[in-house]
Amino acid sequence: MFIRKYAAAILTVVFASMALGLSIFGQSANDGFDPDANAQIQKVVARSNGRILIGGGFTTIGGAAANRLAQLNLDGSRDTFFNADVNGNVNAIVPLPGGKILIGGAFSTVGGVQHDNVARLNIDGSPDALFTAPNSAVRTIVVQPDGKFVMAGLFTMVGSVPRNRISRHNSDGTVDTTFDPNVNDVVESMVLQPDGKIVIAGFFTTVGGVGRNRIARLNANGSLDTTFAANVNFTVRAVELQADGKVLVGGQFGTVNGVVRNRIARLNADGTLDTSFNPDVNSTVWGLATQSDGKILVGGSFTTVGGAARGYLARLNIDGTLDTGYNPAPNTEVYSVTAQSDGKTVFGGFFLSVAGIARNRIARVYQDGSLETNFNPDTGTTGSVSSMISLPDGKIYISGFFTSVGGVARGRLARLNPNGSLDTTFPDPGANNLVLATALQADGKIVVGGFFDSIVLTGIGKLARLNPNGTRDTTFNPLVNGNVYAISVQDNGKIIIGGLLNQINGTNVGNIARLNADGTLDTSFNFTVNGTIDQIVTQRDGNILIAGTFTTVNGVNRPMLARLNVAGLSLDASFNPTFSHTLPATPAVRKILLLQSGKILVGGNFDSVSGTPRQNIVLLSSNGSVDLPFAVTANFQATAFAQEANGRIIIGGQFTLFNGNSWQGLVRVTQTGTQDTTFNPGVNNVPTVILVQKDGKTLLGGAFTTAGGVPRNGMAKLATRDLAAYDITRSSSEIVWSGIFNAPKVNRLIIEGSSDGVNYTPLGEAAPDPGGVIWRLGGASFAGGYIRARGLHPDASNRQSSIEFVKYFPITKRSPFDFDGDGKTDISIFRPGPGEWWYRRSSDGLTPAAQFGTSSDVIAPGDFTGDGKTDLVFWQPSTGKWYVLRSQDSTYYAFPFGANPDVPVPADYDGDGTSDAAVFRPSTLTWYINKSGGGTDIVGFGAAGDKPVPADYDGDGKADIAVFRPNGSGGAEWWVRRSTNGQVFATQFGLSTDLTVPGDYTGDGKADVAYFRPSDGKWYILRSEDNSFYAFPFGTNGDLPVPGDYDGDGKTDAGVFRPSNSTWYVNRSTAGVLIQQFGQAGDRPVPNAFVR
Repeated sequence: MFIRKYAAAILTVVFASMALGLSIFGQSANDGFDPDANAQIQKVVARSNGRILIGGGFTTIGGAAANRLAQLNLDGSRDTFFNADVNGNVNAIVPLPGGKILIGGAFSTVGGVQHDNVARLNIDGSPDALFTAPNSAVRTIVVQPDGKFVMAGLFTMVGSVPRNRISRHNSDGTVDTTFDPNVNDVVESMVLQPDGKIVIAGFFTTVGGVGRNRIARLNANGSLDTTFAANVNFTVRAVELQADGKVLVGGQFGTVNGVVRNRIARLNADGTLDTSFNPDVNSTVWGLATQSDGKILVGGSFTTVGGAARGYLARLNIDGTLDTGYNPAPNTEVYSVTAQSDGKTVFGGFFLSVAGIARNRIARVYQDGSLETNFNPDTGTTGSVSSMISLPDGKIYISGFFTSVGGVARGRLARLNPNGSLDTTFPDPGANNLVLATALQADGKIVVGGFFDSIVLTGIGKLARLNPNGTRDTTFNPLVNGNVYAISVQDNGKIIIGGLLNQINGTNVGNIARLNADGTLDTSFNFTVNGTIDQIVTQRDGNILIAGTFTTVNGVNRPMLARLNVAGLSLDASFNPTFSHTLPATPAVRKILLLQSGKILVGGNFDSVSGTPRQNIVLLSSNGSVDLPFAVTANFQATAFAQEANGRIIIGGQFTLFNGNSWQGLVRVTQTGTQDTTFNPGVNNVPTVILVQKDGKTLLGGAFTTAGGVPRNGMAKLATRDLAAYDITRSSSEIVWSGIFNAPKVNRLIIEGSSDGVNYTPLGEAAPDPGGVIWRLGGASFAGGYIRARGLHPDASNRQSSIEFVKYFPITKRSPFDFDGDGKTDISIFRPGPGEWWYRRSSDGLTPAAQFGTSSDVIAPGDFTGDGKTDLVFWQPSTGKWYVLRSQDSTYYAFPFGANPDVPVPADYDGDGTSDAAVFRPSTLTWYINKSGGGTDIVGFGAAGDKPVPADYDGDGKADIAVFRPNGSGGAEWWVRRSTNGQVFATQFGLSTDLTVPGDYTGDGKADVAYFRPSDGKWYILRSEDNSFYAFPFGTNGDLPVPGDYDGDGKTDAGVFRPSNSTWYVNRSTAGVLIQQFGQAGDRPVPNAFVR
């Protein structure tokens, strides 16, 4: 590393002809978000292109005219292309496909043209064609997939058509005459559900003449959904739909359904109160939003949440408890809040400051709640930064030759908060000389190396390991003779160090060594290089690239760059790019960047590579050959690289000429080497390290004192108007992550899953599509919970910088025997004689029928197609074939799996939301499971006479292999093999004559051991929570038990089918007892299919 020559002094190379001037748009190092509105903001909407729409009562943004509606660039500056000019308050904003937007409020003109209370605007903010206008204010708008939109507010007429507070419009703005809910008072907020139903909330007490206090749900045709009947005692100001279908409500109320709930509550999908959620807010809630990880953003007039001080903006965990690590602290009301995909929060209201810093009515905070201010750590005019590590939580480790950060003593190593302020929880390590290299361990400890002889008040020199709290790890004490320039921590915990090294723990080494995790020398790693090593980079395959001033490795000619096969501990003979130079500077490779394509970008002091002229920068193929199309030149060495997800590469160095043109220190090029001449932020000294952060901003470190046209000592962050966007999707066959536009390009993606958002287990490593912005993990089964993706950059080591994106996927509690997909078990029968299936759809009462199978077939229904609806399925013992009638289109398919006399036991064993064909073979006591995600599991489990009773007993979303043993040593026994950990749970419960009916009767997400006793007509339930039991009578001898979730509340209901009169009796846990005649003599009730 070239900085080594300046260990006792600061690098002061100044570009001779540096002219700062004005930076190109979006590249200022003043990267704080501060739009500055002169009056209240009522609505904030983050667009998918990164821009932000704001509406309210303001007339200026950043001192420039912007009447009540404005569009902001990602950096917070006003988008001058967009100029709407609205003459009254804007309360509602909805972006439309194609770039147009809908607005609603209390106005009469847009752009000087009459538009009363609602308007559609073109992409530049100019008004589109006139809409049929309401006679009073519009408070909220939702757009349907068919292009129609619903608006609501205070109005009673739309044009000449009576419409009380809510109306639906065709895409041309005309009133949809088929939709007329007729609400008796103001509608403040509404949300569109995926099924087309609409939740509305406000002041009203009736909908269509039917009592509905402040909240109601409409069917897609505008009629009242009578299955949703919540009762709120005062005004609801905000509603938000969660991913699991539950409804968040906020406002000024004090009770919901007669239960105390102060200003915020959560409703189940049927309108019942979610009693597990009770944040308890002391004043009005005005705005709600959900993050990708399921956490809930709440804005309002409150000052406490759950009794804890929290002013005007708070974040809740999914369970409703306060997220204590998030406290932005605006000084007064927040009216609207929205979450960006990069984890930041944008909010608007009436406030004038956030955390004591001026912010007029709109602000943005990082994921930890810290205000997005100008990033300016300030390592001093004589300080330099040589390494940076960006952590998943947004914090940043920096090291170099500084002695203070922001005026606070920090000897050569510090940790920063996401906004650049000093993280005071990581104390001053007090290193007495340059800290040149840093690397993370899996446990969060940081390994540091350099020129220092003392750190953390000890005489430990050159190499040390610190705990996450900044204390020294006293178990790690290698004795290093020499200086450390580079560190790489391997996945196995071993540590490779390079530099100018003579001895480790008294043993001679040749400038490179590997240490065991405890600091002892790994003598099996035996490489010697004849010069310094400036960088060590880990490839995706685990092999290592080393770069520096050396010319040989183990005596073999390898000038400046080599690759080591770490598994075989050998030099990679196939990789041999030959670097040479005629320049006066020391020949060296200073920087390596792995591109996601596998190519390798190399910078340093050289003028030829393998006989091809390349001045200081070269792109190599993975085999070491020169990539001929990529041909750029710099007149001095390149010292820093970073790549964006869009493929662009940022290059920093000592150069003053790039491709023959005057260009000082920092450039951006495409993947083909074409220079982006719009990128010219300018730094007045060498940038030695560059990182693209999760939000797309570019972080610079070096010895400069100005960057992007403003004073910045040692570090700077460049503003951007280019969005960094992230998402995770899943299907039954794969998990897909995307990091697009200005996100950092990742070289490795690790995907993990969690049920609680705290404890994660690996699901696997994803593979990139061509281009590297989309990564796929195939064959990963995930029932639900949290998926965390960690993208590693700039190399493939998980010990360097990384970004993290978390998304919450609710565990879908699919009701068994749900043929219409409404979340409720349907009454249904199989008629063996003609092989007919009949079911009564709980959604609409219709009774479809299908002929599928014969009397000798075994019915085995399940959701084999993964569409949320039960498919008609039978297993044919004579052939061992399964026959599936698809619920989507009534076509069928068949496949062999099993043999007579196997017992079919279909269930979702891999947690992907799709039923797996499976059989239990009594003759060998073996389970055969044909997983829908791929592969077959063969598991021996059971004893002679056992009956298979698979269910999700441990609540992980996967069916567990289980048996009921009628004649166990102590009576009837249940044996369960938990899918979470493979451990076996056993309990004695029942008699040999009992009928097994396992299900989630208590609603805790876990199946309870349960049976029905024909002799006394009682149901016996062993609670999964505490293994206590309860019993109750429901049925009589001769009845067939038909357990299922008939009311869709997530709890299994006891039910029986009485063959004598073909009558169903269901003890619904929420909706009460249902008695329904359905069927005829000889019919078999389908929900009895798996009762043993």
